[in-house]
Amino acid sequence: MFKLVSFAVISLVAAVPPSPTSTPGAGIAISADGLKNAKNVVVPLVFSNLDELKIPSVPIPGYGSFDNLDIHLPMPAESDIQLNLDSASNGLEVFGQNLGMNMTADFVFKKVITVTGSANIKIKNIGLDLELGFDTQADVNNGELAPKLSVVKNSIKINPDDIDVELSGSLVAKIAGIFIPIIKNSIIPGVVTKIEDAITAGIANASSELSIYGTQAVIPFLAGVTIDYAQFNAGPKVTDDKWFAMDINGTFFDQDDITVSQFTPAVFPAYNADGKTAQGYLTDYVLNTMFDAGFRTGNTLNITEIISKFSNLTVTTDDLALVVP
Repeated sequence: MFKLVSFAVISLVAAVPPSPTSTPGAGIAISADGLKNAKNVVVPLVFSNLDELKIPSVPIPGYGSFDNLDIHLPMPAESDIQLNLDSASNGLEVFGQNLGMNMTADFVFKKVITVTGSANIKIKNIGLDLELGFDTQADVNNGELAPKLSVVKNSIKINPDDIDVELSGSLVAKIAGIFIPIIKNSIIPGVVTKIEDAITAGIANASSELSIYGTQAVIPFLAGVTIDYAQFNAGPKVTDDKWFAMDINGTFFDQDDITVSQFTPAVFPAYNADGKTAQGYLTDYVLNTMFDAGFRTGNTLNITEIISKFSNLTVTTDDLALVVP
């Protein structure tokens, strides 16, 4: 869960780029209102990592154990999720209500007799209060600033009255009156704690991967040039007027021919509070260093391959000749 994916077309490097100044070459920003409009992106991103959790065993003190837990958190309705930017903690708050959870497990229950079987559990009206904090950390490969994630708050609330338990197996009728209340009031809280721990561990793992992959990458289909997207201006920040903003280096370079760039980024504000709710800027510095780095590699760009990666078009030199004589 929360694992960063490294695409096959990008590989890790450990070079220090010819960073020209402390001025970033590109940046993105989104307001609190823009974030609300982006729930169709944020909600699947968060909950796709929580769709399936497996827990080997939860003990039932004095009675036995709950084993092979298979937990599913269905994708919630966007209306049941609220997102908020918190400048005090420099974080993103995720509030959930009316969430659901489905769980299956095997059990061994000992009370005068030993009963084995399985449980099918459905929970409704779950509350979630999760907050992710943003910061920076040193890239382990080159010492540049990479993004860092932390868990500021992580709480899942369940009312025992909203838990439906169905037991199957021989003799379960003899223990249901005792066992079901134990499941609702003892086992489920223990499972919730493990889920909260899994979320915290997953965020920590994602942050650890950012310390490895969070500043630079080689792009083979651009003749093997390297892009540097390290954090600038103290990294990701949530402002008092409810904007999330992030400035990045934006330098392209040839890792085998590292020279100080002759280009300098234009200065742009991180965002315009009177502008659109989602914004981004890209200075000509980024494009200039990209073309310069591609030239310095001495490699040949396969334009047909590059275009085909981003579209269904097959463009040949004959096609280009119609545009570039």
